[in-house]
Amino acid sequence: MAEPSPDLSTLLETVPIRAKSLIVTVIGDSVVPFGGGLYLGALIKLMAPLGIGDRVVRTAVYRLGQDGYFNTDRSGRRSFYSLSDRATRQFAAAELRIYAAGPDAWNGEWVQVVLSQTLGAKDRDHIRKELSWLGFAAIAPNVFVQAVPDQRAVRAVLRDMNAEDKAMVFSMTSDQQDMDEQSMRRVILDAWPLEELRSHHQDFLDLFQAFTDAPDIRNDKSGEQAFVLRSLLVHVYRRTLLRTPSLPRVLMPEDWLGDRVSTLYQSLYRQMEKPARNYVRTILAEEADQTPKLQAPYGARFGGLLQSAL
Repeated sequence: MAEPSPDLSTLLETVPIRAKSLIVTVIGDSVVPFGGGLYLGALIKLMAPLGIGDRVVRTAVYRLGQDGYFNTDRSGRRSFYSLSDRATRQFAAAELRIYAAGPDAWNGEWVQVVLSQTLGAKDRDHIRKELSWLGFAAIAPNVFVQAVPDQRAVRAVLRDMNAEDKAMVFSMTSDQQDMDEQSMRRVILDAWPLEELRSHHQDFLDLFQAFTDAPDIRNDKSGEQAFVLRSLLVHVYRRTLLRTPSLPRVLMPEDWLGDRVSTLYQSLYRQMEKPARNYVRTILAEEADQTPKLQAPYGARFGGLLQSAL
Protein backbone atom coordinates (compact mmCIF):
# COMPACT_ATOMS: atom_id res chain seq x y z
CA MET A 1 0.00 0.00 0.00
CA ALA A 2 1.33 3.43 -0.93
CA GLU A 3 2.31 5.78 1.86
CA PRO A 4 -0.18 8.65 2.40
CA SER A 5 0.93 12.09 1.30
CA PRO A 6 2.43 14.29 3.99
CA ASP A 7 0.07 16.68 5.75
CA LEU A 8 0.03 20.19 4.32
CA SER A 9 -1.70 21.56 7.41
CA THR A 10 1.26 20.44 9.53
CA LEU A 11 3.62 22.17 7.09
CA LEU A 12 1.57 25.36 7.34
CA GLU A 13 1.84 25.23 11.12
CA THR A 14 5.58 24.56 10.99
CA VAL A 15 6.73 27.20 8.51
CA PRO A 16 7.13 30.62 10.18
CA ILE A 17 4.96 32.99 8.16
CA ARG A 18 4.68 36.76 8.05
CA ALA A 19 1.71 37.74 5.91
CA LYS A 20 3.44 40.61 4.12
CA SER A 21 6.46 38.47 3.20
CA LEU A 22 4.31 35.54 2.06
CA ILE A 23 2.23 37.84 -0.14
CA VAL A 24 5.44 39.04 -1.79
CA THR A 25 6.36 35.38 -2.43
CA VAL A 26 2.97 34.56 -3.96
CA ILE A 27 2.98 37.63 -6.17
CA GLY A 28 6.51 36.96 -7.39
CA ASP A 29 6.03 33.24 -7.94
CA SER A 30 2.42 33.02 -9.13
CA VAL A 31 1.17 36.46 -10.22
CA VAL A 32 4.18 37.97 -11.98
CA PRO A 33 4.08 35.17 -14.62
CA PHE A 34 0.59 36.39 -15.55
CA GLY A 35 1.61 40.02 -15.85
CA GLY A 36 2.06 41.00 -12.21
CA GLY A 37 -1.31 42.68 -11.68
CA LEU A 38 -4.44 41.43 -9.90
CA TYR A 39 -7.62 42.51 -8.18
CA LEU A 40 -7.59 42.57 -4.39
CA GLY A 41 -10.35 39.95 -4.41
CA ALA A 42 -8.09 37.54 -6.28
CA LEU A 43 -5.25 38.03 -3.81
CA ILE A 44 -7.63 37.40 -0.91
CA LYS A 45 -8.71 34.13 -2.55
CA LEU A 46 -5.10 33.07 -3.20
CA MET A 47 -4.01 33.72 0.37
CA ALA A 48 -6.97 32.00 2.05
CA PRO A 49 -5.70 28.39 1.70
CA LEU A 50 -2.35 29.61 3.04
CA GLY A 51 -4.07 30.64 6.26
CA ILE A 52 -4.02 34.40 5.66
CA GLY A 53 -7.42 36.02 6.23
CA ASP A 54 -9.17 38.86 4.44
CA ARG A 55 -8.36 41.60 6.96
CA VAL A 56 -4.70 40.60 7.24
CA VAL A 57 -4.35 40.64 3.44
CA ARG A 58 -5.84 44.13 3.23
CA THR A 59 -3.49 45.44 5.91
CA ALA A 60 -0.43 43.84 4.30
CA VAL A 61 -1.33 45.18 0.86
CA TYR A 62 -1.77 48.67 2.28
CA ARG A 63 1.69 48.48 3.86
CA LEU A 64 3.23 47.16 0.65
CA GLY A 65 1.64 50.09 -1.15
CA GLN A 66 3.19 52.45 1.40
CA ASP A 67 6.54 50.77 0.70
CA GLY A 68 6.18 51.56 -3.00
CA TYR A 69 5.46 48.05 -4.27
CA PHE A 70 2.13 48.75 -5.96
CA ASN A 71 0.30 51.13 -8.23
CA THR A 72 -3.41 51.12 -7.40
CA ASP A 73 -6.34 51.65 -9.76
CA ARG A 74 -9.82 51.83 -8.27
CA SER A 75 -13.02 51.15 -10.16
CA GLY A 76 -16.03 51.57 -7.91
CA ARG A 77 -15.47 49.32 -4.91
CA ARG A 78 -12.82 47.21 -6.65
CA SER A 79 -9.08 47.80 -6.46
CA PHE A 80 -6.55 46.57 -9.03
CA TYR A 81 -2.93 46.36 -7.97
CA SER A 82 -0.01 46.38 -10.41
CA LEU A 83 3.68 46.37 -9.64
CA SER A 84 5.55 49.65 -9.53
CA ASP A 85 8.63 50.05 -11.72
CA ARG A 86 10.81 49.62 -8.66
CA ALA A 87 9.06 46.41 -7.59
CA THR A 88 9.24 45.06 -11.14
CA ARG A 89 13.03 45.51 -11.13
CA GLN A 90 13.32 43.91 -7.69
CA PHE A 91 11.27 40.87 -8.71
CA ALA A 92 13.26 40.50 -11.94
CA ALA A 93 16.56 40.55 -10.03
CA ALA A 94 15.28 38.05 -7.45
CA GLU A 95 13.94 35.76 -10.16
CA LEU A 96 17.43 35.29 -11.60
CA ARG A 97 18.48 33.63 -8.34
CA ILE A 98 15.25 31.94 -7.23
CA TYR A 99 14.76 30.14 -10.56
CA ALA A 100 18.38 29.64 -11.59
CA ALA A 101 19.14 26.39 -13.40
CA GLY A 102 22.35 25.93 -11.42
CA PRO A 103 25.56 27.69 -10.46
CA ASP A 104 27.11 29.76 -13.22
CA ALA A 105 30.59 29.11 -14.52
CA TRP A 106 33.13 31.43 -12.88
CA ASN A 107 35.92 33.32 -14.58
CA GLY A 108 37.46 34.70 -11.41
CA GLU A 109 35.56 38.01 -11.58
CA TRP A 110 34.09 39.81 -8.57
CA VAL A 111 32.03 42.96 -8.18
CA GLN A 112 32.82 45.31 -5.34
CA VAL A 113 30.52 48.05 -4.02
CA VAL A 114 31.94 50.79 -1.81
CA LEU A 115 29.40 53.06 -0.11
CA SER A 116 30.08 56.64 0.90
CA GLN A 117 30.27 57.28 4.63
CA THR A 118 27.88 60.19 4.11
CA LEU A 119 24.99 57.72 3.68
CA GLY A 120 22.67 57.63 6.67
CA ALA A 121 22.40 54.44 8.71
CA LYS A 122 18.85 53.75 7.48
CA ASP A 123 19.75 54.09 3.80
CA ARG A 124 22.92 52.05 4.25
CA ASP A 125 20.97 49.25 5.96
CA HIS A 126 18.38 49.28 3.17
CA ILE A 127 21.08 49.01 0.51
CA ARG A 128 22.77 46.22 2.47
CA LYS A 129 19.54 44.22 2.52
CA GLU A 130 18.99 44.75 -1.20
CA LEU A 131 22.57 43.76 -2.00
CA SER A 132 22.24 40.63 0.13
CA TRP A 133 19.42 39.58 -2.19
CA LEU A 134 21.95 39.72 -4.98
CA GLY A 135 24.37 37.51 -3.04
CA PHE A 136 26.70 40.21 -1.71
CA ALA A 137 28.49 40.01 1.62
CA ALA A 138 30.04 42.79 3.68
CA ILE A 139 33.79 42.49 4.10
CA ALA A 140 33.97 45.89 5.81
CA PRO A 141 31.27 48.29 7.12
CA ASN A 142 30.83 50.00 3.73
CA VAL A 143 32.36 47.43 1.39
CA PHE A 144 30.44 44.60 -0.27
CA VAL A 145 31.65 41.91 -2.66
CA GLN A 146 30.03 39.21 -4.78
CA ALA A 147 31.07 36.67 -7.38
CA VAL A 148 29.06 35.81 -10.53
CA PRO A 149 28.11 39.48 -10.75
CA ASP A 150 25.37 41.42 -12.50
CA GLN A 151 26.31 45.09 -12.39
CA ARG A 152 23.00 46.17 -13.91
CA ALA A 153 21.07 44.81 -10.92
CA VAL A 154 23.48 46.51 -8.53
CA ARG A 155 23.10 49.86 -10.25
CA ALA A 156 19.30 49.46 -10.23
CA VAL A 157 19.39 49.06 -6.44
CA LEU A 158 21.48 52.19 -6.07
CA ARG A 159 19.25 54.10 -8.49
CA ASP A 160 16.11 53.13 -6.56
CA MET A 161 17.76 54.40 -3.38
CA ASN A 162 18.93 57.64 -5.04
CA ALA A 163 22.44 56.59 -4.05
CA GLU A 164 24.20 56.36 -7.42
CA ASP A 165 26.43 59.29 -6.48
CA LYS A 166 27.20 57.80 -3.07
CA ALA A 167 28.69 54.49 -4.18
CA MET A 168 31.45 53.11 -6.37
CA VAL A 169 30.81 49.89 -8.32
CA PHE A 170 33.68 48.18 -10.07
CA SER A 171 34.87 44.77 -11.18
CA MET A 172 38.02 43.01 -10.14
CA THR A 173 39.55 39.68 -11.06
CA SER A 174 41.27 37.25 -8.73
CA ASP A 175 43.82 34.75 -9.92
CA GLN A 176 43.22 31.52 -8.02
CA GLN A 177 46.81 30.51 -8.70
CA ASP A 178 47.99 33.36 -6.46
CA MET A 179 46.06 32.11 -3.44
CA ASP A 180 45.94 28.55 -2.15
CA GLU A 181 42.50 26.98 -1.75
CA GLN A 182 42.65 26.88 2.04
CA SER A 183 43.41 30.61 2.28
CA MET A 184 40.60 31.48 -0.12
CA ARG A 185 38.13 29.36 1.84
CA ARG A 186 39.21 31.08 5.06
CA VAL A 187 38.57 34.53 3.58
CA ILE A 188 35.16 33.41 2.34
CA LEU A 189 34.21 31.95 5.72
CA ASP A 190 35.08 35.29 7.34
CA ALA A 191 32.67 37.15 5.03
CA TRP A 192 29.97 34.51 4.58
CA PRO A 193 29.00 32.34 7.59
CA LEU A 194 28.80 29.12 5.58
CA GLU A 195 28.75 26.90 8.66
CA GLU A 196 25.69 28.71 10.01
CA LEU A 197 23.99 28.17 6.67
CA ARG A 198 24.19 24.40 7.08
CA SER A 199 21.45 24.49 9.71
CA HIS A 200 19.16 26.56 7.45
CA HIS A 201 19.77 24.18 4.55
CA GLN A 202 19.10 21.17 6.76
CA ASP A 203 15.85 22.77 7.96
CA PHE A 204 14.75 23.12 4.33
CA LEU A 205 15.52 19.47 3.62
CA ASP A 206 13.72 18.34 6.77
CA LEU A 207 10.62 20.33 5.84
CA PHE A 208 10.24 19.24 2.22
CA GLN A 209 11.92 15.85 1.70
CA ALA A 210 8.73 14.11 2.78
CA PHE A 211 6.87 15.69 -0.17
CA THR A 212 9.08 14.22 -2.89
CA ASP A 213 6.38 11.63 -3.57
CA ALA A 214 3.01 13.21 -2.84
CA PRO A 215 0.53 12.01 -5.50
CA ASP A 216 -2.52 13.15 -3.51
CA ILE A 217 -1.29 16.73 -3.65
CA ARG A 218 -0.05 16.56 -7.23
CA ASN A 219 -3.29 15.01 -8.48
CA ASP A 220 -5.72 17.24 -6.58
CA LYS A 221 -8.03 18.34 -9.40
CA SER A 222 -8.52 21.85 -8.07
CA GLY A 223 -4.76 22.44 -7.89
CA GLU A 224 -5.18 24.21 -4.55
CA GLN A 225 -2.93 21.82 -2.61
CA ALA A 226 -0.21 22.04 -5.25
CA PHE A 227 -0.43 25.82 -5.08
CA VAL A 228 -0.08 25.79 -1.29
CA LEU A 229 2.92 23.45 -1.40
CA ARG A 230 4.62 25.36 -4.21
CA SER A 231 4.09 28.70 -2.46
CA LEU A 232 5.54 27.43 0.83
CA LEU A 233 8.40 25.76 -1.05
CA VAL A 234 9.35 29.03 -2.77
CA HIS A 235 8.80 31.05 0.39
CA VAL A 236 11.18 28.97 2.49
CA TYR A 237 13.68 28.68 -0.38
CA ARG A 238 13.57 32.46 -0.88
CA ARG A 239 14.40 33.03 2.79
CA THR A 240 17.16 30.42 2.65
CA LEU A 241 18.54 32.01 -0.51
CA LEU A 242 18.60 35.42 1.16
CA ARG A 243 21.16 34.02 3.60
CA THR A 244 23.11 32.15 0.93
CA PRO A 245 26.01 33.82 -0.88
CA SER A 246 26.15 33.96 -4.65
CA LEU A 247 29.47 32.17 -4.85
CA PRO A 248 30.82 29.89 -7.57
CA ARG A 249 30.63 26.19 -6.74
CA VAL A 250 34.41 25.85 -6.94
CA LEU A 251 34.75 28.01 -3.82
CA MET A 252 32.15 26.14 -1.76
CA PRO A 253 32.82 23.21 0.61
CA GLU A 254 32.74 19.76 -0.98
CA ASP A 255 29.83 18.69 1.24
CA TRP A 256 27.83 21.88 0.55
CA LEU A 257 24.18 21.12 1.47
CA GLY A 258 23.06 23.87 -0.88
CA ASP A 259 23.44 21.35 -3.73
CA ARG A 260 20.86 19.01 -2.16
CA VAL A 261 18.58 21.93 -1.36
CA SER A 262 18.66 23.14 -4.97
CA THR A 263 18.00 19.66 -6.36
CA LEU A 264 15.02 19.06 -4.04
CA TYR A 265 13.64 22.53 -4.70
CA GLN A 266 13.68 22.17 -8.48
CA SER A 267 12.27 18.65 -8.39
CA LEU A 268 9.32 19.58 -6.18
CA TYR A 269 8.66 22.81 -8.07
CA ARG A 270 8.40 20.96 -11.36
CA GLN A 271 6.02 18.38 -9.86
CA MET A 272 3.66 21.07 -8.56
CA GLU A 273 4.09 23.54 -11.41
CA LYS A 274 1.19 22.65 -13.71
CA PRO A 275 -1.64 22.15 -11.17
CA ALA A 276 -0.51 25.22 -9.20
CA ARG A 277 -0.31 27.34 -12.35
CA ASN A 278 -3.80 26.29 -13.45
CA TYR A 279 -5.20 27.04 -10.00
CA VAL A 280 -3.75 30.56 -10.04
CA ARG A 281 -4.99 31.17 -13.58
CA THR A 282 -8.52 30.18 -12.52
CA ILE A 283 -8.53 32.52 -9.50
CA LEU A 284 -7.19 35.46 -11.49
CA ALA A 285 -9.73 34.86 -14.29
CA GLU A 286 -12.66 34.75 -11.86
CA GLU A 287 -11.91 38.25 -10.64
CA ALA A 288 -10.81 39.76 -13.95
CA ASP A 289 -13.53 38.18 -16.12
CA GLN A 290 -10.88 37.10 -18.60
CA THR A 291 -8.22 34.40 -18.74
CA PRO A 292 -4.73 35.84 -18.23
CA LYS A 293 -1.84 34.67 -20.41
CA LEU A 294 1.53 33.48 -19.21
CA GLN A 295 4.39 35.85 -19.96
CA ALA A 296 7.47 34.62 -21.84
CA PRO A 297 9.96 34.95 -18.92
CA TYR A 298 8.07 32.20 -17.09
CA GLY A 299 9.28 29.60 -19.56
CA ALA A 300 12.89 30.58 -18.90
CA ARG A 301 12.75 29.54 -15.27
CA PHE A 302 15.30 26.87 -14.37
CA GLY A 303 17.08 27.32 -17.68
CA GLY A 304 13.98 26.81 -19.83
CA LEU A 305 12.53 23.77 -18.10
CA LEU A 306 9.09 25.42 -18.01
CA GLN A 307 9.11 26.44 -21.68
CA SER A 308 6.42 23.86 -22.48
CA ALA A 309 3.99 25.71 -20.19
CA LEU A 310 3.75 28.66 -22.61
